[in-house]
Amino acid sequence: MSWLRRSRHGLAEATIALVAIGVFGSLFVHVFRDIFSPDIAAIAPKVVRGSVSVACLVLVSITCLLIRRVCQSDVTLGWRDFSMLSGLASAKAGVTEVFFRAAMATCAGIISGGLVILVGQGTLNLPQTWIVTATTGCCLVAAMTTPRYFTGTRGFAGLIAFDLVSRTWVSPTAITIRWRGGLLMRQPATWGFWAAALGAFGAMAAASAATIPVPFVCVFAWLSGWFMAAAIAFQAASETTSIHFEYALGITPRQIARSHAGTSFLVAAISASMAAFVCILTNNRGAIPTAMASAAMAPSMIPFLLWQIDVRRPLIQMLTCLMASLFVATAIIATKAAFLLWPAVLVFLAQEQGKRLQARASGERSGPYT
Repeated sequence: MSWLRRSRHGLAEATIALVAIGVFGSLFVHVFRDIFSPDIAAIAPKVVRGSVSVACLVLVSITCLLIRRVCQSDVTLGWRDFSMLSGLASAKAGVTEVFFRAAMATCAGIISGGLVILVGQGTLNLPQTWIVTATTGCCLVAAMTTPRYFTGTRGFAGLIAFDLVSRTWVSPTAITIRWRGGLLMRQPATWGFWAAALGAFGAMAAASAATIPVPFVCVFAWLSGWFMAAAIAFQAASETTSIHFEYALGITPRQIARSHAGTSFLVAAISASMAAFVCILTNNRGAIPTAMASAAMAPSMIPFLLWQIDVRRPLIQMLTCLMASLFVATAIIATKAAFLLWPAVLVFLAQEQGKRLQARASGERSGPYT
């Protein structure tokens, strides 16, 4: 009601302001179109091309500076410092940071490359694949050459005080997602799956570059995503021996399931971005939607399959994820209408797993989370 009263009393001022904004906005659009009309562009094409080129360079430079700014701190969300303070060798702890930097720089490079293509459309006579590759390379160089500063602070008696969890984060789900993301990346047992996923992406790139039919390219994309999902399954199984530590802190089984879902969706986004990057790099843009969906299929399903049978058995999770994700991915490869099947399957799996978690929490069933 207070909002309605304020709107009624300020209706005249708001109307005048909207009319003024409309008039000035129309004038601006008219002047803008007049300046960049085809006639003036034909008179001074070099000026237009130079202005667009400068704007694109500024855009890429800003992206690289932002990447360097982020990489100056611990981009692993605290896990690199924590690993070294726990006694892990610096070389092993650095693997996590290198992966995070490369993934972050690749995503930023693809986004900035898309913006450059959008800004320079019709002006820059450069291949779109070359633009995306160049922007991604610049971001990778900026990320890998950035010096890093230790994020710990000196406490009492000269000891290093390290905050594993950000003090500004108050959501338990966000905190547990951060926690599990660090666990997932620093676990040596999962590094083999990351390597296998990269190998599958390499096979996907080779198949796409050789103009092999799109279904085969998408199968390699799905395989890479399945390897990433297998890493999540193994990590979830390894946590069952220490899960009561989180229960003692007040974390509920549903919050644990949500944290796994959040981490898995981040992995799915990374997998889909890499699949899109491979398609753009090999100039196979027709396969981008299907390849992205295929690569993200298994990581998006795995968090809703962990507690369907037994989370302590990762091989079972891998097999169930293989069958479910391959079925939906194959349907999407066959027809684009099957994209509607994907969210329906996720909702069904989430509801079924929610019932099982509720049963275990109420004591109706026994399991590792009761």
